[in-house]
Amino acid sequence: MNIYFLSDIHGNLPALEIALKNIEKESTIIFLGDIVNYGPWSEECVQVINSIENKITIKGNHENYYLNPSLIKNSIVKKFYDHTIEKFYSNKIISSYDNFYKFKNYMCLHTINEKKIFKDTIINIDQKYIIGHSHHQFINKQNK
Repeated sequence: MNIYFLSDIHGNLPALEIALKNIEKESTIIFLGDIVNYGPWSEECVQVINSIENKITIKGNHENYYLNPSLIKNSIVKKFYDHTIEKFYSNKIISSYDNFYKFKNYMCLHTINEKKIFKDTIINIDQKYIIGHSHHQFINKQNK
């Protein structure tokens, strides 16, 4: 069985469907947050992911925004939220998402200390992480 990690779908149903077509049915998928907002299909993305049998779902900052809009500080994020929340009915589902998931000796979560972390970000890493949030793929190795 394979393990796949997906993150930052942001309501982009066509991209989610393409990604899922390339994943074997018996696999486990760990969703690292931000399934909702920006794209017009947040509700549909949550429903598709909810129908997947072998999955782990982790909250990202955008799920937290949907659950508590007062957390939104960015005007662009607020405009997308205002537009996409009209057709969203799955707060109960996203409220059940985990804040983190331990996978082998890795901590899986949306981000570390609420930061956008890039390859050149200076951060003290105290354990092994698998994160989303920055919309970039990279490996950052520190202390072996």
